[in-house]
Parts: sequence; C-alpha cells; structure tokens
Amino acid sequence: MSEAGAGWSEAHGPPLVIGADEPRRLGGWLERAAALAPSAGVRVLLDEERSEFAAYPELLARAREVAAGLAGRGVRPGTHVVLQLPCSLDHVVGTWACVLAGALPVPVALADGPGPVLDKLTAIWTDLGRPPVLTAGPGQAVPLPGATVLDLSPGKAPDGLVAGNGPVALAMASSGSTGRPKIIPITHRGLLELGVAARERPGFGVGDVTFNWLPLDHSGAQLLFHLAAVFAGATVVHAPTGLITADPLRLPGLLERHAVTHAWWPNFGYRLLADRIAAAPERSWDLSGVRVLLSGGEQCTLGTVRAFLRATGRFGVTPATLWFTWGMTETTTAITYSRFDDPETVRDGRIGMGTPDPGATLRVVATDGTVAPEGVEGPLQVRSNRVAPGLAAFGWLGTGDLAVIRDGRVTITGRESDLIILYGKNHLAPDLEAELATADGVDAAVAACGVPSERTGTERLAVLVEAAPSAELAARVRAVLAAARGI
Repeated sequence: MSEAGAGWSEAHGPPLVIGADEPRRLGGWLERAAALAPSAGVRVLLDEERSEFAAYPELLARAREVAAGLAGRGVRPGTHVVLQLPCSLDHVVGTWACVLAGALPVPVALADGPGPVLDKLTAIWTDLGRPPVLTAGPGQAVPLPGATVLDLSPGKAPDGLVAGNGPVALAMASSGSTGRPKIIPITHRGLLELGVAARERPGFGVGDVTFNWLPLDHSGAQLLFHLAAVFAGATVVHAPTGLITADPLRLPGLLERHAVTHAWWPNFGYRLLADRIAAAPERSWDLSGVRVLLSGGEQCTLGTVRAFLRATGRFGVTPATLWFTWGMTETTTAITYSRFDDPETVRDGRIGMGTPDPGATLRVVATDGTVAPEGVEGPLQVRSNRVAPGLAAFGWLGTGDLAVIRDGRVTITGRESDLIILYGKNHLAPDLEAELATADGVDAAVAACGVPSERTGTERLAVLVEAAPSAELAARVRAVLAAARGI
C-alpha cells in the first residue's frame, strides 16, 4: 500500500523487495522463463485465424543462434541495433537475440516508403550514429542509404556469447521537446523494478495470458506487455495493430479464443469498441476469464469507461476488470495504477491514476519548486530507479504533466507543454503549426490544440486559421496533416 505525504502533494510507493534469485539482467529473464514455464511462450497473430507460436525454450534457442550470428557479423556488446521488423515472431526473436548478444535493440515502426514513419526512422538512426539495422531477411529493402543491414541468420557459437555488463538493456524512442524523437535508454535495473512490480500490479504470473495490439515500438507494448510478462513466465500474445483497427469487433473474440487474462490499450480503443458493440447487439462473447483490462497511454475519460462497461457487462466485464495506469517511456512505462471498482478512483469527474509502484515517489511542486500543499494542482515529478539515466534533475524527473495528489493518489489534470495526444501518438502543437503554415492559403496566424472528445475517446485536433471560411482551405489543411503526420 502506498503512503501519502501528510499535508503535502507526495505519493510514496511501498518498499521495493527484490529477491536474491531474481535475474538482474534482461537476458536472464528469458532463460528463467524457459525453465519456469516451458509450455508458455510468445504467440504472434498473423490474422484472425492464424498465428505463430514459440514456447520459451524454443524462443531461447532461436534467439541464442541469431545472437551468435549477430556477434559473428561484428555486433559487439553495447552496440545499438535498430529493429526494422514487422509484428511477427521475427521481431520477438530479433529483440531477444540482440539482448543475448549484449547489443541494445531499438524497436522502430517499419518504414516502407516516404512519410512520417520514415522521417522518424531516419532521425533515430542518424542520432544514434547510423548503427546496424536488423531486418527479417536479405530481400527486405531498408530506406536508409549506406546502412549496414543485418538479418536473422543463425551463427554457430551461441555458447561463446559475451553479453556485456553495461547498465543499459535497450532503447526506446519518445517524443522530444522539439518534435524530433528522443532516444530513451532503458536500464536493466529499471526493467527489474518494473518486472517485480508487474507481478503484483497488474498481476502477471505463470499460467496467465497477456494480449497487446499496440505497435512494439510503444513502451507499454514492449516493456510491460512483453518484457515484464516474460519476467513473470506468462504467455504473451501480440496482434498487429491493423488487425484490430480494421475491425474492432475482432478484439473480444480474440480475447476469448486465446483465454486472455490481461490486456491493454489506450482510451480511444475502449470508445471504439464500446460503439461497435453497441451497434451489434446480436454479437456475444465470454470475457469472464479476463481479469484485467488496462487503460493507459492517453487520458482515461469517465464517459468512455462507463460506455464500455454498459456495452461489455453482459459478457462478464465488471468494474473490477478495468484498471488504469500512468507512466512514460522515461519511467520505464507504467508506474502508477488504479482500479475502477475502488471508490477513491473517481474524484471530481476525473479518473485518478492511483498509487505508485514499489520504490517510486511522485510529487507535485509549486511555482518555486518546493512541494505543493496537498490537493494543489502543479507540475508532476517522479523519483525512481526506473527513471532513464541522465533525465532527472537533483533526483527528480519533470514529467510535463500537471496533477493533483490527495491521500497518496495521483490524478492527472493537464499538461505543461503544448503536447497533443491523438490515438496514443504524441504531436507537439508548434510543429503542427509550422507544417500547417505551408498549406496554400495560410498566410496569417495558425494555431493547433487538442480538445478531449468523449465521442472518439481521444483528443480531437482543432486547427484555427486566420482566414475567410473556405472548404478548399480546409481540404488543403487536412491534406498537409495527412502527408506530414498521417492525421
């Protein structure tokens, strides 16, 4: 149980207890899972009916062979390796192969042509010093001129691997203050604390089945619903994002078919599914075996949660099933949790994000940098070993969020920055405004902001242009957003 700072805006997680037998480095997690839960493993859906599965002993063997192949081609401990792999078992094998070779995998969305995805890939690759790029095979084109391209070919000496002893296990990309992606180092220690905490909240364990349909370059998907689930010995199921967004009604069927116990997605997904189920009253599924449906990655809204419960209650979903989390890539993902069946979760019409994980402290500060009195809104800061190295000032990470803390519970109330979150993706308002200014007919002031929408379950983008009303101008603005950001 977390503790409140008496009279002050502080929330303290309980003491962190790490057993002597816990694997301290990420590579040991897969080795333990193979021994602890040999029939569990990772399943990746190809479509609604077909999937690929590797039990943990098989995954470990394949990853060791590919790790030896990477080492034989010059990949040394501490080398960043950019992953350009689809949502497939290849992605999983490639990630673990890098880890076992001591390299630092950097998952990046697969870029197959010009556009914002390629721009992000190019920025990350350049900022990392143009490291090797790992692909599924020699036939895969990589749109990075001059890149060293590797594939998943096995090597012959897995026992000769040198895993390295650096503090960093992998790297994830996060939105930067200038709109350019930031490379966030994720440490072995931060992951260990995440894995230990995740066995309690949201409660991963041997025999459980976790389900993720967000891209594997998202910290919630990769760190919590993949790595932490492996740490616990649970079976992991990944689905391509497009499989769900193309038909959200596939989701409850997949949860039922794969006997899922834990799943997650952002708020917009709950609204999307609630609306689709309400429009299809003849459909029915048994979701009574799902213990936790977690919402995170963007603002969790009360209207969406209530609509989702109305739509799914007859399938066995209850208020106790719905959990909420707050965290950032910089905090090694989810670091606070709340439950909808807790009467303290909803206050003043907002869904609170609950209490911190073991070993973590959150606080709200006043304008002079001191801790604010309890219940006063202000910038939210985090102190934890899970904070990525080099980001904290005097031990505290500024999150960019505004919050209120009462009785040791955190409620997010807004943001300090001009960040706009659309369908779980971050966009900075100044960058959008600069891109909008390139549209024909935009010759004066332009502004962009996010407006929370209960109808979509995410923010809606509002664009204000100082110009005479014009359908043609609106079409040009939309075309610029589609080309530059995929919005």
